Amino acid sequence: MAAPTGGTRDGSPFLGCLRRLARHAVAALGLLLATAALAADPAALRVGAADDDLSVLLRMAKSTADLPRAGIALDMESCTSGADCVERLLRDDFDLVAASAFPIVFAGLAGHDVVIVSSIATLRNSVSVIGDRRSGIADAGDLAGKRVGVVKRSSGDFVLDSLLLTRGVDPSLVERVDLATGEMPQALVQRRIDAVVVWSPHRERVAQALGPNAVSIPIPGLYTASYNLVTTRAKLARHGAAIESLLRELATAEQRLDDERQIIRLLPGADARSTQNQVDAWQRLHPSLSIEPSLVQQLRSLARWAVREGHAPAGAGIDAAGMVDSSLLRRVRPHATERP
Repeated sequence: MAAPTGGTRDGSPFLGCLRRLARHAVAALGLLLATAALAADPAALRVGAADDDLSVLLRMAKSTADLPRAGIALDMESCTSGADCVERLLRDDFDLVAASAFPIVFAGLAGHDVVIVSSIATLRNSVSVIGDRRSGIADAGDLAGKRVGVVKRSSGDFVLDSLLLTRGVDPSLVERVDLATGEMPQALVQRRIDAVVVWSPHRERVAQALGPNAVSIPIPGLYTASYNLVTTRAKLARHGAAIESLLRELATAEQRLDDERQIIRLLPGADARSTQNQVDAWQRLHPSLSIEPSLVQQLRSLARWAVREGHAPAGAGIDAAGMVDSSLLRRVRPHATERP
């Protein structure tokens, strides 16, 4: 006997309709889940930094933070220097880089729309002048008429000028030899130069190469290096949310670092000398998520120096205040821009 129309057999129009509705519902659910998964994917952020003590907060965040959960897919790569990092930022190799103020200022003087979103460390007495005793160098005044190895257009170049002027030495009386920091120890040993302007870890290598002939020339607080996170305005607009998330992870890393400092001080049986060396290094290096009130003035000063020394065209300038954007930092740490 034939089943009545509209019955409940597998081939009935009623069940066919249900199956079609179910297929559409599954497809819609799949699309919804795929869209949600896409939205939950961490934002890719390409970050460049030199592999040195100044980038300690970045390294800590990368190694210990749950960055994907924070919404960041961090692709961090080493640069040879801050200048290299900034150059690669402008070539679109990176979205965010860490660098001192010098390459940032030079990028601004060249017309690039670079912007600092936060400093991540400051370092006092970061640059040293080391002379060769065999060349008759005992103090800054003895540098007149000597050959000094220096990285041109760098903090070392600026510090050398400042040191000579404060000691009453005409900078034009010093012959500057443009050298990479890695070339300086050998150049001194071979007596191709008489002194160098250098920073860690190359400072220690220079002193070791010269041995008892190394003379460290005091630099009385002429320069405090700031290590900054910098991007471009276009990249800031595109990656602002990911950069803000990274700043939050860096703030957490800073707190962990502060805790570790206290722990090392209190370790029972810790070697007193090595602990004191560590404390001394920390006193010079201050990893901190902040923007110091003096940063804008430092950018202006460096730009004026660069133009005066012919490192930039006459009449070139920067909008120093416009090169610092603290809006993301203030969301993470509201009082970070108010530190004395």
